[in-house]
Amino acid sequence: MDRADRPAASPLAIASLVAGLIVCCPIVPQIVAVTLGMMALSRIRAAEAAGRTAIGGRRLAIAGIVLGSVGLLVQAVVTERLGVAIRTAFDRDLRDGVEAVLAAHDEPTARVGLAGLSATGGFTPEQVLAFAAESRARFGDPDGLSIISQVPAGSPLRQETVSAVVFGFRRDRRRLERTGSVSAEIVTPFGEILPSLRILEIAIEDGPDVVRLGRPLAAPADSGENPRRSTPPAPAP
Repeated sequence: MDRADRPAASPLAIASLVAGLIVCCPIVPQIVAVTLGMMALSRIRAAEAAGRTAIGGRRLAIAGIVLGSVGLLVQAVVTERLGVAIRTAFDRDLRDGVEAVLAAHDEPTARVGLAGLSATGGFTPEQVLAFAAESRARFGDPDGLSIISQVPAGSPLRQETVSAVVFGFRRDRRRLERTGSVSAEIVTPFGEILPSLRILEIAIEDGPDVVRLGRPLAAPADSGENPRRSTPPAPAP
């Protein structure tokens, strides 16, 4: 068949191929490529079945569908692995931040811990030292942290996570465990691509009482309230 006798390629098929070749943008071009390619094939088959003027571009449409499908598959795999990497980094930041806070024993170590870990933020060395000292007095030296579960919190504009954790402590060669929670905000530091965690609150349960390194701005500085501890109110007489 001469080139002049070949039917004109379907514009949908051409557009499908072009969209399938776009790799710099995620998801949308690949969906467009698959959709336009299927529409082009449908019209080509309909024209052949009705005996109307033939429409060309079958191979272009198939190529667009294949490129779009492969692109979607690759992006799904990359997104899944990126999500696992981010969750792993979140867990690491949370553990490192909490362990650095609990291990602080003087102002230099508190400042080094806060400055060296992006996961901790918003607390002063004095608050960290008071919380670490109280936790050691009640439970002993810190000995690990286990994350049991995590649930999202906050709002679309301020994403947070609340993690149920088990704190490990060691005193007199005995290991003690206490349940508690860690609240953190998901932030993306300036100049960074991947988000990280900024710890907002650490709470260690001790029976009806809670040893807490709370949100520092929750209570005025001169209110006389202790932001580190939450004690249930006394029952009414």
